[in-house]
Amino acid sequence: MSGEKVPYHLRQNKFIERELFIDLLGQVDRRNPISEYLYVGFGGAYLEDFKILHSAFGNKSMLSLEQLPWIHERQQFNLPYGCVTCTNKTSGDFIDEFADILNEFKTPPLLVWLDYADTDWRSQLNEYVALSSKLRKGDILKITLNVNPATLGGRDLAENDDEDALAENLRQKRLETVTEKLGEFLPNEATQSDLQTKRFPALMLKALRAAAFRGLSGSIGMDLHPISAVTYSDTHKMLTVTAIMLEKNEVQEFLITTGLKTHDFTTNNWNDIIEIDVPYLSVREKMYLDTVLFKRTKKKIVSKLKNSTRLKIRLAPSVEGTRKKAEEYMKFYRYYPHYHRIHY
Repeated sequence: MSGEKVPYHLRQNKFIERELFIDLLGQVDRRNPISEYLYVGFGGAYLEDFKILHSAFGNKSMLSLEQLPWIHERQQFNLPYGCVTCTNKTSGDFIDEFADILNEFKTPPLLVWLDYADTDWRSQLNEYVALSSKLRKGDILKITLNVNPATLGGRDLAENDDEDALAENLRQKRLETVTEKLGEFLPNEATQSDLQTKRFPALMLKALRAAAFRGLSGSIGMDLHPISAVTYSDTHKMLTVTAIMLEKNEVQEFLITTGLKTHDFTTNNWNDIIEIDVPYLSVREKMYLDTVLFKRTKKKIVSKLKNSTRLKIRLAPSVEGTRKKAEEYMKFYRYYPHYHRIHY
């Protein structure tokens, strides 16, 4: 909930993740009208996600939680629409006052985004448990966690570091730290290898699964069904997971009706994660790669270049690296942002 970070609208990986979220909700909207939901999120100073969600679906009930009084005051000045209510509360306050807040908004269906920036994971997962236990059929819960393993101690790892070469004592210290920070949510099968940058999001997804199951322990016949799990690099490595509360016997019907069963960026389980890692591109580079799409890519997998394709640009030191970065762009080309200077 801090306003001291880089503005969300200037982060391209996070921008794409947010666009994927809107796309995902568009699928759900086929069955459950998103405009009827009360959106609850951490708006921050700029309330960017509130603007985007309202623009896409026209939600008339929106609630921003902010724990810092000065950011809350700033929100009042930046308020994008009169339908947005900004309150000086934490996510914990929201959970504690859940029934009263719902009554205030006349008990609409809920769309909640717990967007955490720090690594107080046990507290965050306990909030996930508490909120999961209160959700009703059709409610949607999204959570974002900081999954940068460097926060567990030791130096930050460069992109080309061989993490297997880390000193044994560093790996062991990180395992001890994550055991303490996750507590009862730590998967039994966790090992030192799970603390590598590429594998850590999967470990945290398992911890989220454990939290979801715990939250539903008293809800017979219900399923907090995951529909998206995405990881991306922002100022840190982040994991974001979206799930919807459904009756177990209606999950398949819901996936078919909404189109989520075959949607490109839906995961539908607690195991798979989609990674966003797009390159920074100039306007000319972006336009060139757009001309490559469909003509020099595989028909069934548009993001995969044909073996014979030779690119005219260099996005990395090696040809292989350039192809990989180009394919990452092509995977998310419909959501890729490009910023321009505007004079007011």
